[in-house]
Amino acid sequence: QRDALQDFQGAASPATFGRLDNDLASAQNYEIDQVRRDLPDLLRGREPAPGAATQWVAAANTRIAPMTNAESELVNEIADAAAATQLSQERRALLLVSVAVLGLGLALMLAVGLARRITRPLRRLTTAAGDIGDELPRMVERMQVPGEGPGVTVEPIPVESHDEIGQLAEAFNTVNEVTVQVAKEQAALRASIAEMFV
Repeated sequence: QRDALQDFQGAASPATFGRLDNDLASAQNYEIDQVRRDLPDLLRGREPAPGAATQWVAAANTRIAPMTNAESELVNEIADAAAATQLSQERRALLLVSVAVLGLGLALMLAVGLARRITRPLRRLTTAAGDIGDELPRMVERMQVPGEGPGVTVEPIPVESHDEIGQLAEAFNTVNEVTVQVAKEQAALRASIAEMFV
């Protein structure tokens, strides 16, 4: 019985164990011990005293009832501790999920921003190349007429970075400048040749 009480003391709160200890100390222990003393005689076949069984049940209940109450309190304490742990873990999981979602959202925003930073200059290059492709035949047509210049001006692409895309934009601007310059020189050369033969 002492081992069981020590196990209970380790599991229960001090208040619950204190109540149980006080209740067991105030139980009808003398009456229970008296019935225990009479037990060997009863086992040998002696007739029990009238009312002894009722007296023993009543005395035993003074010890059983506090034990049952203490057991119920311990079960409630365990249930409360489990519920508190569950709530804590649910909050922690919610916090982790929220942080993960925010992290994914931030990563997505950074990815979209980076993609736009890369694709915007590429779109400008594509548009400028398309414009040059459209204007080049007209430039050649004008140059075939003596005295006409290329009549084309190409707006340079703004260079916003020094990475590969910025270097490509600079190279494209250089190619466009050289193309327009060569077209002007060709137009001037044709005009001077045309004057010589006129």
